[in-house]
Amino acid sequence: MARLQARDRLDAAVEQSRVTVLYGLPRVGRSVLLADWCEDQIGLQRVKADDVATCTAPLQVLDHLNVGAAGVFLDAYRNIEAERPTRFVVAPVDLAATRFLQEELTAAAQLVVLDPMQRHEWLAEELEAAEPSGPEADFAPVESATNRPAFDPDRHWLRGGLPESFEAASDAASFQKRRDLIDGLMLRDYARWGISPGLQLTDYLTWVDLRWTPFERRDCDLAAMSAPGASQTSCRWPFLTHLRSSERLLSDVDASRCATPRGRIM
Repeated sequence: MARLQARDRLDAAVEQSRVTVLYGLPRVGRSVLLADWCEDQIGLQRVKADDVATCTAPLQVLDHLNVGAAGVFLDAYRNIEAERPTRFVVAPVDLAATRFLQEELTAAAQLVVLDPMQRHEWLAEELEAAEPSGPEADFAPVESATNRPAFDPDRHWLRGGLPESFEAASDAASFQKRRDLIDGLMLRDYARWGISPGLQLTDYLTWVDLRWTPFERRDCDLAAMSAPGASQTSCRWPFLTHLRSSERLLSDVDASRCATPRGRIM
């Protein structure tokens, strides 16, 4: 996907500010967007943080900046800020580096968030690619098929807007990519913002299931639920109660109740 609207926002930000910070979720496509955008720019050079002090290119791009590299960049930028009007596009690797640049470059940096691909973006590109055109005279054989896959209106709804999930070979592969992303995000260290480490998604659901006692399961009148027009609220209520009180009870998780012989919570 070309992400044309995201490129327009990036173009506008670069014109208006000395430093543009491009950020978003992991695997959202920052590096791919930057690579495509760089091909259309004149006078651009991709550099490392250590090269900023000596590079004289009018437009410089720094990708995958962590907190340490962001500090090196910041020192170099402050040294050359008054000497030459260089513009920078910076893509931090995580939230910590993004917050660091945002706080240290207040009013000097403009933040551009790259959201997951939205449905209207996908539909616009699909419609543009499907526009009819005149006949082509070149009938030379090709090694691979050139026909586009069938349009699936539910694809974005089912797979989301992260490129690797959206373009996965199957729905099962797409689900696995999204599950891996959520698990990784929940296990990151957010202590500096006062947030304690979380559980993996499967761990959390297992914990909820164990908290749903046999007595609560017995409250589900399966025969009544199967009757036409019957409400499932009475059966769902214990489960929903656990979900709504999860924040208060999470500190009481007893991991030993979920432990497997290998010692990992499943």
